[in-house]
Amino acid sequence: MLGLIILGIILLILLIVIVSNVKVVPQAHAYVIERLGIYLVTWSTGLHVKIPCKMHMRFFKNVNYK
Repeated sequence: MLGLIILGIILLILLIVIVSNVKVVPQAHAYVIERLGIYLVTWSTGLHVKIPCKMHMRFFKNVNYK
């Protein structure tokens, strides 16, 4: 019984980590991604997965043109 509780807690933590690292970039936006403080890539519209603790979204820019 204790083993099932521990397994459940581990799976819950794993699920939280996975869900928190899936990002959706809205339409007309772009996210600038840095790894260890150095520019890595710019994410455009769509679904993206980042590496936990290594990649950071520092800011985003609105790419609407008027």
